[in-house]
Amino acid sequence: MIQSLHFILMSQVDLLANEVIEEVLRERVNSYVAQKKPKDFWLLISPEFIRNQIFLKHIRETNFYKQQKTNLLPFLSHYEFFAAVVSSNKEFITWLALRLGYFETLDDNSHIEKTKNSYKSNGIIGSLELKPFQLSLALNSNPNYLHPNFIVAKYFSNISSIYDPSYSKYLISVS
Repeated sequence: MIQSLHFILMSQVDLLANEVIEEVLRERVNSYVAQKKPKDFWLLISPEFIRNQIFLKHIRETNFYKQQKTNLLPFLSHYEFFAAVVSSNKEFITWLALRLGYFETLDDNSHIEKTKNSYKSNGIIGSLELKPFQLSLALNSNPNYLHPNFIVAKYFSNISSIYDPSYSKYLISVS
């Protein structure tokens, strides 16, 4: 039996810092818990399902990738920082994409022609057809590959909360 998973794919910077997504997912979790409904959606950091070279090639041809390249490949990194919301509920993913902006599709090859235009793209929407044994592999993610901006922001807030500027004259500058 084949199962369909639907997704939106964005840069980690855009997806994880987006208050709309945080609110939607929080409300959806609360609703599912209250209804005792099984979870049918996942937030994936650096999802494994995009590691297919053909899939990545198509992603790199989109306006989304071209416009978000600095968010996806910071500091001359060789690793691309994607994040995805994945669900077995196609209507939820479609609704989420409409709420967030314009999303390109990889379900057809029209994105290759569209990339000649200079429209703004917030991400990619698509679907995966999986056999049961592929499902758990597709939902793997690697939270260790978190965009450096999130790590810097975390440490900056920790340091700034304990740093007293009046002591700056005692700090040694390393050059």
